Amino acid sequence: MQDTEQQRYASLGGDYFWLEGKRRLVWSLFQPHRDGASGDLDILDVGCGPGYSFAELSRWGTVVGLDPSQEVLSVCRRRQDQVSLLISG
Repeated sequence: MQDTEQQRYASLGGDYFWLEGKRRLVWSLFQPHRDGASGDLDILDVGCGPGYSFAELSRWGTVVGLDPSQEVLSVCRRRQDQVSLLISG
């Protein structure tokens, strides 16, 4: 994605219909595996974007976000101060 697209994506918010649908699909696939999680998992969120999934993921452990866009990671860092972020690419 180009930077202007990244900015637009980050500004949509976690309630945007596409992001909400994607989140529901991911959680439904993750559900059978997360029931026994005790909060001590190491979780890598690849393509984390602005970090809309961090609040949910952090219930099960330590989250590290990975994204190729420094700009979007900056947005993520402002929203989530308790996660580690890595830039890829």
